[in-house]
Amino acid sequence: MKKILLLSSLLATILLFTGCFGGIKPRSKEILQQGTVNGTTYTNSYFSFEMQIDTSWIQKEIERTKYKRPFDADLLRISKYEEDSNYIDDGYLYIYAEKTNPFTNDPKKYLMDLKEGVEFFTDLTDSTSEVVETKIDGIPFHMLSLKMVDEENEVTTHQVFYATPIKDYWLVISKTYCYEEQQAVIEKMFQSIRFKRK
Repeated sequence: MKKILLLSSLLATILLFTGCFGGIKPRSKEILQQGTVNGTTYTNSYFSFEMQIDTSWIQKEIERTKYKRPFDADLLRISKYEEDSNYIDDGYLYIYAEKTNPFTNDPKKYLMDLKEGVEFFTDLTDSTSEVVETKIDGIPFHMLSLKMVDEENEVTTHQVFYATPIKDYWLVISKTYCYEEQQAVIEKMFQSIRFKRK
């Protein structure tokens, strides 16, 4: 019934094994910032980007990490419904950070590990794309697409993951939607992402 919630929990488990080892000395002395929302603008100084959010959707209250350099951290989650609602056809834009592996910063491998983990641990993934190169506001990212069909409830869920290494972290942006209306709202927010060049 709750494919989206199950997949999200599964991805959190998979990502735990695709990051780095906590004892490695950080390559950057900067402290991870989870970002702030001012009106309709989300800004993150650590990753040097900002975006416009749709205030008609629900912004999750992000739990602030008590660590200066956490293993991972939620940055932003904007959804059609409350996160703990029973809606199986929710749509949301989710941005998070995860420590990079000190031995490789290959985003293709990062997403391939995620893809293989999903395919190994669950049969909910009806189709997955190959990992491809793309850009967000001119910044190189790699992208992975998943599609799940819930025949019992007649719901098709699409998820798209974008990942790139910045400083000591993977910046991961994911889009999840079930309907064209959700996709349009998410895409408008996604297209507003702007990175600041030094």
